[in-house]
Amino acid sequence: MPYAHRQEVISPSGVEFAVSLKLLHPLSDSSSLGHQVLGHLVVARSSLLRIFEVRQQFVTLREHVASSVDTNGIYGRKGTEAVEGEVAMDIQGDGFVSIAEVKPISRAEQLSRPTETRLHLLREHRLHGIITGLEKVQTMASADDGLDRLIVSFKDAKIALMEWSDAAHDLTTVSIHTYERAPQLVSSEVSTFRSYLRVDPLSRCAALALPRDSVAILPFYQSQAELDNLDLDNGILREVPYSPSFILDFPAEVDSKIGNIIDFVFLPGFNNTTLAILYQKQQTWTGRLNEFKDTVSLSIITLDFVTHSYPNITRIDGLPYDCSNLLACPASYGGVVIQSPDAILHVDQASRVTALSVNGWANRISAVQAFHAPDDIKTAPANLSLKLEGSHLTFVDERSILLFLADGVVHVITVVVDGRAVSRLTIEPAIAQCVPPSILRTIGSDHVFVGSVVGPSAVLQTTWHYPQTGQSTEMPASISLVVDDDLDDDLYGDSAYAVQFSANGDVFGKTSPSEAATILRLTWRDTLPAWGSIADMVFSVNKEGDRPAAELVACTGAAGTSTFTRFQATLPTRTKRKVHALGGNRGIWSLAVRREVNVSGSWLEQPTTSLQEDTIIVSSHATPSPGVSRVYGTTTSGDVQILSRFPGVTLAVGTFFQRTCILQVFPSAIRLLSSNGQEKQVLAEMDVISASISDPFILVQRKEGTISVYSGDTPKGTVKPNPLFSSTGCVCSSIFTDRQALWKVHRTSGTPPNASQTGTLESVLSGDHVTQWLISHRKNGNLEILCLPSLEIVFVSKYFSSLPAVVDDSGEDNQTEDGPNVASEVDKLIVASIGDESPRPHVVILTKSNFVVLYECVPMGAPRPEPPRSALNVKLVKTFSQVLGVLSASSALIPRNLVPFTTKSGNLIYTGVFCTGVKPFWLIIRRDTPPRLYRSSHAVVFGFTDFIAHTEEGPSLEQWAQGIQLGAELPYKTIHTERSYSAIVFDPETQLLVAASMLERDFATFDEEGNIVWVPDAPNLPLPQCGTFSIELISPAPWETLDGYEFPQYEQLTALACIPLESSSTELGLKNFIVAATSVDRGEDLAARGAVYVFEIVEVVPKVRGTRAFELRLRCRDDSKGPVTALCGMNGYLISSMGQKIFVRGFDLEERLVGVAFLDVGVFVTSLRTMKNLLLVGDALKGTWFVGFQEEPFKLVVLSKGRQPSAVSNADFFFGVDGQLSFIVTDEEGVLRIFDYNPRHVDTNSGQRLLCRSEFHGQSDHHTVLTIARRKDDEGDQNMDSSAAIVAQSVLIYATLDGAIAAVKAVGDATFKRLSLLQGQLVRNVQHVAGLNPRAYRTVRNDALSRPLTKGILDGELLDVFDRLELERQVEMTKQIGTDREVVLGDLAALIGLF
Repeated sequence: MPYAHRQEVISPSGVEFAVSLKLLHPLSDSSSLGHQVLGHLVVARSSLLRIFEVRQQFVTLREHVASSVDTNGIYGRKGTEAVEGEVAMDIQGDGFVSIAEVKPISRAEQLSRPTETRLHLLREHRLHGIITGLEKVQTMASADDGLDRLIVSFKDAKIALMEWSDAAHDLTTVSIHTYERAPQLVSSEVSTFRSYLRVDPLSRCAALALPRDSVAILPFYQSQAELDNLDLDNGILREVPYSPSFILDFPAEVDSKIGNIIDFVFLPGFNNTTLAILYQKQQTWTGRLNEFKDTVSLSIITLDFVTHSYPNITRIDGLPYDCSNLLACPASYGGVVIQSPDAILHVDQASRVTALSVNGWANRISAVQAFHAPDDIKTAPANLSLKLEGSHLTFVDERSILLFLADGVVHVITVVVDGRAVSRLTIEPAIAQCVPPSILRTIGSDHVFVGSVVGPSAVLQTTWHYPQTGQSTEMPASISLVVDDDLDDDLYGDSAYAVQFSANGDVFGKTSPSEAATILRLTWRDTLPAWGSIADMVFSVNKEGDRPAAELVACTGAAGTSTFTRFQATLPTRTKRKVHALGGNRGIWSLAVRREVNVSGSWLEQPTTSLQEDTIIVSSHATPSPGVSRVYGTTTSGDVQILSRFPGVTLAVGTFFQRTCILQVFPSAIRLLSSNGQEKQVLAEMDVISASISDPFILVQRKEGTISVYSGDTPKGTVKPNPLFSSTGCVCSSIFTDRQALWKVHRTSGTPPNASQTGTLESVLSGDHVTQWLISHRKNGNLEILCLPSLEIVFVSKYFSSLPAVVDDSGEDNQTEDGPNVASEVDKLIVASIGDESPRPHVVILTKSNFVVLYECVPMGAPRPEPPRSALNVKLVKTFSQVLGVLSASSALIPRNLVPFTTKSGNLIYTGVFCTGVKPFWLIIRRDTPPRLYRSSHAVVFGFTDFIAHTEEGPSLEQWAQGIQLGAELPYKTIHTERSYSAIVFDPETQLLVAASMLERDFATFDEEGNIVWVPDAPNLPLPQCGTFSIELISPAPWETLDGYEFPQYEQLTALACIPLESSSTELGLKNFIVAATSVDRGEDLAARGAVYVFEIVEVVPKVRGTRAFELRLRCRDDSKGPVTALCGMNGYLISSMGQKIFVRGFDLEERLVGVAFLDVGVFVTSLRTMKNLLLVGDALKGTWFVGFQEEPFKLVVLSKGRQPSAVSNADFFFGVDGQLSFIVTDEEGVLRIFDYNPRHVDTNSGQRLLCRSEFHGQSDHHTVLTIARRKDDEGDQNMDSSAAIVAQSVLIYATLDGAIAAVKAVGDATFKRLSLLQGQLVRNVQHVAGLNPRAYRTVRNDALSRPLTKGILDGELLDVFDRLELERQVEMTKQIGTDREVVLGDLAALIGLF
């Protein structure tokens, strides 16, 4: 039996649920950091949970700053020449800035500065459960800390209560409540039921919808009187803030007439908990409206948790049959807003119904009196024709409701109140178009979050303005607003999305119907990038870089947000030019210095008014021994020339004395050079293995573990020969320069004010608050931070060698050099600012076992009450941890170095870390995503500096590929389209893409003669939509449509494939053709038909000489009596499904399809896969069929079938590491099953039944799949079985409806046994987020088996937890399963990556 490993390589995309709350207190210095915290936003999609901090900050106009980058990633302003009166130098000391830029900003100026709202990610988690709801609640503990708690509901009837922990800097689980064993779930079919969560406005209880018209109620304690009656201790209150939960069965305990619940909400303004329930006891549909219509009812009941009585306050019958949602109204007038596809109704406690019809269908399908009002009192225009399916509502104030339609069009509905009663509802014309919504949440009082599952989500700001006298309040002609993946494109430059502004500069506005003198303006503030659902994907060849590379092209999004998303395995770079004169197989450094000029025979520094900087490049070679280092400069003509040479290998290079000198560190010397590369001073050293340079300090670390800090004498221009500081017992160390003043020291009462942060002369000259710090990891396991130049210890953390989740100050008051040595895995350590808009300090660690760990330096909220010494106001929080793989012995000889970098991509400036060596990588962080590690496109990088890289191809100047987008697990590009695309294929001969596009149009029914049966008799009767399909021939580079073919009306494309068919025009007798399958839907009264189209991509004469041109030519169209749903090719034959049959056809003379064989199969074929003469069939009802094909005579033979019927979405061949063949089948619920064809097994009835070996719940429909080959990597996969070097394996890449991409890889027997035992350890011994059970999350309920088939597929999300554990726990777990940590890390490293 082959074993497999399933890993979700790319997380779900989009936002399905969201909640705005106050989760933690803002930092005390947030105002000093230039922002104000408005609150927190928690969003979720499938199993992905993200926590954001909503900040309001001053706008940074980057386009006004032309910058240059030095080796430390610091930007110097251009065009700031000194004028009379300017005395303040900039932070580099190489120019002057205006006094206006350094003087304090007045309070009035601060208030007038424009602000922007930004979402900053705090935490991201992949939960072991599908999230179905997010809400906030306040417990009695909230009265003490003023914070909200988070409630999360899950698909398997669970509720988790969570709160923020400052100690862990993360969410912690207070409690989890499970109802999966309730009678309502045990005896019901829960696969089609979708639970949802509701919370009382006063946080008195939470309710979770369950099957069979029941809800689970979780009450919360509200007052001290409740605790006194129950004799509960206040100490238990924080641990257990709730009373026992119970299940409320509405038909049995409330009202027997309640049934088929549609929705329910809690109502505000009542003394007791009050619930409004929308239900439909008698179900109906459009075909039975003559017998049953207006069958929906609304009941308002009160919940008494003490007496368990639930009186019914109000019941309203006769509501439209298609009511779908409830929205609770403010307490000032009460009631609920009911949403239906054709109308919006308001119902109050007095059973008064107020209706607003948005099209002409409302009064035709419903007898509600409010729909039949006289024309003179109707509140909507007579020609209004809206469809509310998929729309969402939210209140922006007590009487204004924002209505977002399914396509993103925004309307405003006004509630007109007469006293405390609602008199009417009015709707205004469309004011804008936003993203298609899935959830609406208000943030504070003036922001709205629009979540979307088909594209990016948006943050909008709502403001009311009073127009000036004579100003028109009419809408501007241009009201369209389309989502941008990057908000900075809207603010600072051109974008791929067109954003149309009104004449007054706002994004969009409207006249308030409730107050005609005011205008509501919605301003676009921020965007969460997303691509939404994946309809199809295919591998293609990307030729935009220096070398062709494979990329995964996916059809993503929906109408309005449709894109082609092009995922790439590595971060692509483009060579700007080769620099053959440079070299450096042991390092290369680029420096911006102020070089001296020769004036009358004397060398003088360049005048600072010129602000000209020259680039000096230092390279180091290991050969010839003992190595050689060269210093290069540029001539006036731009050529590179050698300024000087020195023997030895350079370890570190940096600028010194305000960029007037160069400092070079060798293993045996410290050499100070002039700006022209001439030697000025040499200090002898011994056995130096690493160094860190930060003007005016030099840190050197020696082989035996000692470190020394040298300082420069700025007035003399020399390095002091005696070290400023020396210490022993160090593993690794680094110097960090904080140029943002983020690190601050809380001093004790007896400490002098400037004792802990003494400034250097360089910081005084800079005119900025620059601080420098020494970070060292010692052999006793401690991490120490010292302030320079005072050398005061401000941070000491014990047990850092185990790399814990949080590293905080232990409060030690002296340096701890003594103590037993601890075996440390840490090999290299640097502190660098990483981020885009607001970089923050991070500690980057490389371990000896090729592990990379990232810690974020998080400011502390408040200092210790009485610290024994001055303490740094930060703690280190682990945010990223990943194994890089096992390197071979030859690869280990090439040193790995962590190099900070700064670059501009699009309109964002990224600062990150690049790691050189074999399999180099980039470490990058966006403000709205967690840290990402991207592999470099080069196999090896010997040296890197300012995008000058010495690779296996030699030295070159490089840059990131244009248009690349970061933030996801893989770098990607997006191609925005006006149409939505449902299928895509790649033609390997021409390397072109063929995609199926769709445009929506009105649907009509026809009779047998082709006449339209019914035509609307009024303009306000919207018709249902259907797709008009076409296929397009697309060139990937540059991306453009070359040709296309449009299918007839109402003919929908169901399958698209590139299939080699018989052809006499090629030597091999086979030629690739594009085959399309269609279905013609003419309404329910006529049978559906179908057709098969065969296209050829033909090269034609180009219009422009020197280019190539192609077009699509239709070779054959074959009609069928039923819809054609699946296609594949086998040995030059075309295999297609038509209804309940499978046909094998030959392509005769490239003109017509001739049938040679057929087979009666199931009901609806969803998948066809071939391998040689074997065929795997997946059916929507009958499950999986294994079929063989023979040519003499032509015949299809059923070899085996699945034992149990299942709704198969995909069935594919899968090869294990030993070459054993099996089948992996997925169904519409997301379940993966491994089947074996084994005629010798007793349970297969001599092979007539497929043997199910394993079942794994993927939780989302894997509707698209690709198969690729996987072979042993020369450098990686060292722990794979030896057979992998000979036998090819297959990798299945699945795309799901929630936008995720998962990979299923083969695993050897020994690896599977180790990792399977490790999974058991992780399930039992790790506290998972929200208290969920990973094993139950993947277990498939199968009533035909006595025990679930859980073995066979490894859970990649669960195994990822091992990377984040402390090293001691990793060693302990691997020891318990009888193996070593290094072996397990090698197993996990072999499974990393997508392709």
